[in-house]
Amino acid sequence: MKRIYYAAIPLALLGLAHLTLVLDPTASNAWAAGGYLNSLPYTLFCFVILLGARFNQERYVILGILYFGFMITIDRFMFTDQNLSAGGGALFMASVLIPINLLIVYMLPSRGVMSYAGLTRSLTMLLQCAALLLFTGSRSTWIQALPDWNLLLAGAPSWIRIPEPSLFLFLAVLGYLAYQLRRNQDLQTLMFLCLLICSIAPFNFHSSIYSDSSAQGTFLALFSVNACVLIFNILETSLGAAMLDPLTQLPARRALNEHMNALVSPYCIAMIDIDHFKLTNDKHGHETGDQVLRFLANRLKHIPFGRAYRYGGEEFTIVSASWEKNDIVPLLDELRRSIESATFLVRGKRAGKRKRGSSTEDAATTELPITVSIGVAQSSKTNPNADAVLLAADKALYKAKNNGRNRVEAAYR
Repeated sequence: MKRIYYAAIPLALLGLAHLTLVLDPTASNAWAAGGYLNSLPYTLFCFVILLGARFNQERYVILGILYFGFMITIDRFMFTDQNLSAGGGALFMASVLIPINLLIVYMLPSRGVMSYAGLTRSLTMLLQCAALLLFTGSRSTWIQALPDWNLLLAGAPSWIRIPEPSLFLFLAVLGYLAYQLRRNQDLQTLMFLCLLICSIAPFNFHSSIYSDSSAQGTFLALFSVNACVLIFNILETSLGAAMLDPLTQLPARRALNEHMNALVSPYCIAMIDIDHFKLTNDKHGHETGDQVLRFLANRLKHIPFGRAYRYGGEEFTIVSASWEKNDIVPLLDELRRSIESATFLVRGKRAGKRKRGSSTEDAATTELPITVSIGVAQSSKTNPNADAVLLAADKALYKAKNNGRNRVEAAYR
C-alpha cells in the first residue's frame, strides 16, 4: 500500500498538469504572462533547497540546486532572449545531465548537508549549472548544433520532442531503477523512479500535444511539477525517518502510539522480548546483538495477523486489530516456535593474521539459539483503552519470563 501511495502522488501531479495543459491551452499562458505563476517554479525550487537543508536531506538539496540552475538557463536563453539555438543547446545539455546526475545521486550514500561530502556535491552541482550558463552564453556553434544530434529518431512522431541521446539515457536509467526496485523493494528507489519519469516531461514541452499552449508556460508548469515531487519526497523521507526504527526498519514507538490512538475494540496487543539478550551482547558483542534484532524484525515484518513495531531495546510489539485473544494466542505460539527452530549462525573470528600466499580459513561458525517470550492482552471492560491493554500485555510478558521463558502467556482479563 505504501508503494502505491509513493508512486501515485508524483504521477498524479504529472498527469494533472498534462491534462490541464492539453484540455485548457490557455492555462499555460498564465505561467508565461508574468506574475506569481511565472515565478512559482523558482520559488518552489528555493523551497526545495531550504526544506532539504532543514531536514538534512542532502540528496534533495543538490537535486534542487541542479534543477533550479538548469531551469534558469533554459528559461533565459530560449524564452527571455528568444535565442532558440542557444536555448536548444542548453535544453539538450540539461536533458543529458539530469538522468546522469539522478543516477549518481541515487547511488551515492547520503552523508548530510553540512558534511564534507555534502558540501562537495553541492558545489559540484553549482559548477555544473555555472558551466551550462557559461557555455550557452558563449554562443558557440557546437552548442547550437547539439539539438540536431538525432539519428535514429529523425522520423519520430511529432509528440516526441526529447533529444535522442537524452531519451536513451532516460530509458537506461529508468530500466536500472526499475531493476533495483524489483530487487530491493526500496521506497527510496521508487521515489527516484517517479522523479525520473516526471523529469522527462519538461524536455518535451514543445511536443505537438501542447500545440495550442504557450511553450514557456508549459515548460515552467512541468518544471513546477518536478519541484512539487521533490518537496513530497523530502517530507515523506523525513516523516519515514521519524516513524521508522533505523536498525530494524520496523515502525518505531511514535508510529505505535499513533496506531494505538486509532484502535477500536476488539483488538489485541502482544509484547515480545528476546530471551537472554544481554547475555548475547556480553558474550558475542553488540554487532551480533544488532544482527539478532534485525533477524527477529525480518520475522515480524510479514506476519499475517497484525503489525509489528520496535518498542525499544530487545522488545517488540504486535498490534492485531479486530482479533480476539483466543484466536491470536495459537498464532503467537506458532511464531514463537518458528523463531526457536530458525538457525542463526555467529561467525568466529579468524585464527590469526593472514600471511601473503597463505589461505587462512575462518574459525568455525557456531549456532546461536534464539527464543522469545510473549505476553498478549485483549481490549475489554477492565482494559478500556490501548494503554491499559499494553500494560496488561507487558505484565503477561513478565509472567512468561518468570515461568521459564520461551513461552506465550495471555492476560486473564
